[in-house]
Amino acid sequence: MTKTLNFCLDIRNFEIWIGGSSEGNGASFFTGLIDDVRVWNKLHSATEINLLRTSVIDPHTAGLLGLYRFDEGKGSSVGNSSTAS
Repeated sequence: MTKTLNFCLDIRNFEIWIGGSSEGNGASFFTGLIDDVRVWNKLHSATEINLLRTSVIDPHTAGLLGLYRFDEGKGSSVGNSSTAS
């Protein structure tokens, strides 16, 4: 099953957990697989999301702020592959 989320998020003042949360009485984690996470500087329409969600994204794509591919193989952190400044 593929699930795509589309929402605005102001990340300037807090830490982001991808696939988990530290809120409440302890950490909770997503049960499933996350292939990649993309952070854009705009909202996308449903049509755009459907076109982009299965596409391989070039890290130089205009408007792409973050590209986290989760293909490091091990560890608990991931690097941003986007070339956005």
